[in-house]
Amino acid sequence: EAVDNFIKAICRQPGIDCYDLMPAFT
Repeated sequence: EAVDNFIKAICRQPGIDCYDLMPAFT
């Protein structure tokens, strides 16, 4: 839950691609 919220917060930053970050957290 906390990690999911963390990822969503990062995803809102410009220039960040969530799909590139997801594998690092899963």
